[in-house]
Amino acid sequence: MTKQSHDHFAWTAGQAVFPTTDYPSWIASAVPGFTGSFWAPDIAYFNNKYHLYYAVSTLGNQTSAIGLVTNPTLDTAAPDYQWTDQGPVIQSAPGYRYNAIDASIIQTPEGRVWMSFGSYWDGIYMMELDPSTGMRLSTRVTPTRVADNSSIEASYVYHHGDYHYLFVNYDTCCSGVDSTYNIRVARSTNVTGPFVDQDGVGMINSGGGTLFLGSEEQYIGPGHIGIFEDQGVDWFGYHYYDGNADGAPTYNLRTLLWSDDGWPIAGPSLSPADLNLDGAVDLTDYGILSNHMLQSAASHADGDMNGDGNVDYFDFNIWKSLYHGSAGAGANSASNVPEPSTLLLLAWGLAAGTIRWTRRPGLGGQIAQTWNLLRRRVTMDWCQLRRADPWPDLRSTNR
Repeated sequence: MTKQSHDHFAWTAGQAVFPTTDYPSWIASAVPGFTGSFWAPDIAYFNNKYHLYYAVSTLGNQTSAIGLVTNPTLDTAAPDYQWTDQGPVIQSAPGYRYNAIDASIIQTPEGRVWMSFGSYWDGIYMMELDPSTGMRLSTRVTPTRVADNSSIEASYVYHHGDYHYLFVNYDTCCSGVDSTYNIRVARSTNVTGPFVDQDGVGMINSGGGTLFLGSEEQYIGPGHIGIFEDQGVDWFGYHYYDGNADGAPTYNLRTLLWSDDGWPIAGPSLSPADLNLDGAVDLTDYGILSNHMLQSAASHADGDMNGDGNVDYFDFNIWKSLYHGSAGAGANSASNVPEPSTLLLLAWGLAAGTIRWTRRPGLGGQIAQTWNLLRRRVTMDWCQLRRADPWPDLRSTNR
């Protein structure tokens, strides 16, 4: 199956690449016993096509293959939308040094296309692809081993600055809250290595690999990183087992930061309060929400935090609870964020029914619109404001 999102928050199911059991016929002979569970896809765009690589295998088995399908577009409504099978890119069998699963595609600045792959056995390998076909450039060239470990898989290669960064997973996956998966990283100026970690330790026969992300709080067994850039911000996605939901497999997005000496750092998780998706929850996001206050037919990007199609003070209260300051991480005093205006507050209260006009005796049924209404019907605790709390409690009274 596929899923898609326009804002990184709301994901909807898309069309399946292979409907039900209608998948390429070569798979049955390449991987006997295959039951239709495709693993570890990676997609890359080159030569005017989307190239989707995927693995077929069975758990703990070396009889595996990485296949390729291509499509000129990802727009399912386009007349030329069609996935075309290109066959197996590489296969493995018992006795091979590698296991042909977990493909990751990288396009170098020089325009060459490479694929890393591998799981357990002798580790992670790299081989060059033909940019005109997406297939193996030469079957006569043996793939280059770039990393090993007693339990290693899920490689991902990313170019940043002067280096190629190799991310891999160590330890065990797929055991819910008992999973010990963790993500390691090393780098090299050459896409085929040698890759060394932050301490200068190599990734082959040396036990190298700087810890990039391990289990944290409810995020257990993080694995199989993928990186993308959006509006100038680097993001990485990964799967984990949710310790707060009986180990349910879950997907998360976090910002990818870089140290002064060029090493990747796991930044904060994507927050619903980051309305402009710049990787930080700050006053810019507050400005977006404030500018759209009382708007109907609103989207999340406008400040609709609770998904009811409106921007109101319910959304403001959700946003303020998630505020993390301009640095994008950590608790921060928000004393410079003002409460939205009293007039807007009154207008919203009337519209929402939390403030009601009352008929006052002796005025011939005339509706009283006085400051006394606001004072008595909505109490603003200004003492909290004087204590530098920018969001004084808003309480309805029924006197």
